[in-house]
Amino acid sequence: MAASPLTEPPAPVTATATAGPEPQAAPAAEAGGHQTFVNGPVPPVATGNGAPAGPTASEQAYGGHEALAFAAHVTGKQPSAEGAAAQAKLKAKLKAQYGTDVHDFNKVMMGRNKLEQQMRAALPGVTARLNEVAAERKLPFRFTEAELATNFLAEGGVLLMTGQPRASIEAGGEIDGFSYLGIDTFASRRAQLKPWMSKDLASWSADPKHGETSVNEKGQTAHSMMIRDIPQGVEANAVMFAGARAEFAKVCAAEGVDTSSLSEEAWFFWTTVCYNGGAGTAKKLLKQHGIDYWKEPYKGKPNGQSAKYNASWRTATWDYARQTEGDHLDGKVDHDKKPDEKPDASTH
Repeated sequence: MAASPLTEPPAPVTATATAGPEPQAAPAAEAGGHQTFVNGPVPPVATGNGAPAGPTASEQAYGGHEALAFAAHVTGKQPSAEGAAAQAKLKAKLKAQYGTDVHDFNKVMMGRNKLEQQMRAALPGVTARLNEVAAERKLPFRFTEAELATNFLAEGGVLLMTGQPRASIEAGGEIDGFSYLGIDTFASRRAQLKPWMSKDLASWSADPKHGETSVNEKGQTAHSMMIRDIPQGVEANAVMFAGARAEFAKVCAAEGVDTSSLSEEAWFFWTTVCYNGGAGTAKKLLKQHGIDYWKEPYKGKPNGQSAKYNASWRTATWDYARQTEGDHLDGKVDHDKKPDEKPDASTH
């Protein structure tokens, strides 16, 4: 879910058929394109009867108690004065490079509460699974935890960790995928996305009772899905991200772009263009500006309806995360790696 500048994250709103003012939205570039909502009240989240005792379905599917126990110890530390100055310098550098502010999601990756711990616990397994699928299909790209975490948080996940829905979800309530996970078209694209899914998500998404139908601001029906919990939400968002990257690879093939030499920055920028605007928008911008469009700083005021703006602030935010926390969000940063370097096929 592309958003306006997240100094304090604006709360998205589920558009429904009821009367009343509609939220501001970035128009979808094509049928099935991702809708963007900003500046509205937080919608209610379905409340369950409390978290079940013992291993939950997600704990079994995404690593079990061991992974959650490990994630509980991934607690961030406040940087020293020297470290804080270095972070501020990096943010300024990235702002000049991309033309947008950096949205610092690192604090939300600290494992400070149960939901953050669940997100951290799910990321390694989800990332590994997507990379296995990409390798099996001989696709020219891979994924990193920093990429998937950034997209999950940018699409609304940060609101689940810090906003009104947190208490309800911690109590076992399901998550509105349309409003908080950026998976607006998941149900309608299920067949296309299924190869990227785990058995758990494939089974869940096949059940019609989990389907969610909403009406966006243009009067279009969006077929999304209610999600069981944070770990499954991480995967659902990542599957949509993988689908967008695969679509962009097809666009490149059709336009004669050699993807074997694309940098990590290019892959992330264009994947987010495709995620939020669809393959049609990505193809249009690719023809107009070329594959190195990501290198051009965004110019102008923040604009949630601009594909360039949305992709630029996300790329700046991901770039900050990987340069401070590493591709695996483990604090291991390759300081010898040069910007615009071709990614290692084993990690991207």
